[in-house]
Amino acid sequence: MTCLTDFAAERFQPGSVCMVLKEDNPVFSETIAECKVQGNDFLIRFEGRESVESAEEFRNSYVCVEFGDRLSLDKGDFYPDQLMGLEVYTFAGTSLGHVIHVDEIPANPVIEVRAEKSSESILIPFVKALVKGVDVQRGKIELAEEFSLNVIE
Repeated sequence: MTCLTDFAAERFQPGSVCMVLKEDNPVFSETIAECKVQGNDFLIRFEGRESVESAEEFRNSYVCVEFGDRLSLDKGDFYPDQLMGLEVYTFAGTSLGHVIHVDEIPANPVIEVRAEKSSESILIPFVKALVKGVDVQRGKIELAEEFSLNVIE
């Protein structure tokens, strides 16, 4: 399994309950029996799945935690799914569209924003220098003045 979390040591402990998600399959709730690190990957064995054949159905799946079990983040940090669908505004108040994708690249996250009636999208580095504020409750991301002056206008 390739790890997509910054909290691997906390997440993949024996006894931890997680969800296993796979496209076109139901969600499985599984308990981790053992986890080993192998290079950049993790080898996870689930309780009751002792053979390779019994674990085969989980190939190419995501191992996730319930929303309520997520770790609290520092102020100003967000999980990618919290940004999905938020409307993005320039400093001047012009709507650019909604976040349709969050890409976690090594340098910094990048949000993909698409206007309602457009097939084109804008990629915006999700960094403090370009993002003035995020209000998840109001569904809004406001970009810094530097972004709107240098990139949009």
